[in-house]
Amino acid sequence: MNRSTLVAAIAAVVVGVASYNVLSIDAKWDAKANAAEAGQTPILDTHNLMSYMIDPAFEELKLAVENAPEKRKDWRSLTMAASNLAEMNNLFYIRSEEGITDKPEWMESVKKSHTVSNALAASIKEKSEYDVIKKNFIAVMESCNECHTKVVPDEEVSEIEGPASW
Repeated sequence: MNRSTLVAAIAAVVVGVASYNVLSIDAKWDAKANAAEAGQTPILDTHNLMSYMIDPAFEELKLAVENAPEKRKDWRSLTMAASNLAEMNNLFYIRSEEGITDKPEWMESVKKSHTVSNALAASIKEKSEYDVIKKNFIAVMESCNECHTKVVPDEEVSEIEGPASW
């Protein structure tokens, strides 16, 4: 099983289980209450969610977006990677960690991340021009870095970078 398939399978299971009740951005607290009521509580703390799921998904996306997609398999890889990351963003809505998710910057960053990752996934689904896809990828990357700077400024979090060839 290759890495893309594994990441897609993990994302599908986790997102299906953990974000079933997350219906809208504005329903943050209701989503948390609904998720808790249904027994859907985070398994990982935010740091480990990033390390074990988000970072590998981002790296997969970075590989897929490095060059303009030409063949069907390129579009498929790009679609899977962007969709996985966008779906994983929903997991941020059920998090509850003192010192992280209780900061106003957390929800602001989560909403922005949700918006830009969905825009990227949509631009790929629509098979937009590569410049549009690249611009949307950069917006996702900048959103990640902005969140790390605002929400966990005292932690050593490496800056997210785009493909080396850019």
